[in-house]
Amino acid sequence: MLINTVILLLRDLLPIVILLSYLRAFITPTAFSLKNMRNIAVSSLLFVLLFIQIVEPISEWFNGTGLELIQIGFISLSFCLLSVVTVLKLLERNIPLSVVLASIAMEAFIVIKTSNFFVFLHVYLQDKTQFINVLTGVILGLGICLSAGAIFYYLLKEWQDSSLNLLLYLLWFLFLAGMFSQVLPLLAQIDLVTLSAPVWHSEHIIANGSEYGQLLAALVGYQSAPSLEYLWLYGGIFLVLSILTLALQLRSKKAQGISDE
Repeated sequence: MLINTVILLLRDLLPIVILLSYLRAFITPTAFSLKNMRNIAVSSLLFVLLFIQIVEPISEWFNGTGLELIQIGFISLSFCLLSVVTVLKLLERNIPLSVVLASIAMEAFIVIKTSNFFVFLHVYLQDKTQFINVLTGVILGLGICLSAGAIFYYLLKEWQDSSLNLLLYLLWFLFLAGMFSQVLPLLAQIDLVTLSAPVWHSEHIIANGSEYGQLLAALVGYQSAPSLEYLWLYGGIFLVLSILTLALQLRSKKAQGISDE
């Protein structure tokens, strides 16, 4: 039970910590002052508590597919808003709008991730004999997630100070691609898409359910047995974001060259 709790925290909390590190380090640093982070945490907690209370009736919507559709909607909302924030950063404009959009995206992502964890935690705590194991797992998981987030944040700041912006954006796009690709299993659960057999299996190297697998999943959307549809979606998102970034940077350099003349 202890290991299961740690892995659940890595699955659900670590992506939130990684997203916060990206946003605070170089995407929208002004959006995540201590005051704003406190406001986001409080409002997200209220939404999570509300969501947990109504999760059972929601699951009955649309012939039993309501919960999956809500999760797909929240993930899609976060992805779309973060993509817009990224474009605004590349264009170096509309900072107040970026702050608002990044905050909404962060709250939506927190709600959908932490609500999953609290639902599983509630199930685990039904067995009173496992309370100590679950509590220990929560403490260990929180420590690992916060430590990993702090290290990753300072790495991002170091790379930014070293002018490794290309590396930062490539990692950010891998994170966004992995985030949005989470909708595929949900779509498959409600029979809206059919996933093909895995293209490869790498469980013998790094399994999805292991601590390293969860870390890589949080960072870059790692899957030990990805389907062809997953690879197409993941690769397509990464390629589109990379091409868009290149086009905007070329446009900016061209405009700067014209202004210098």
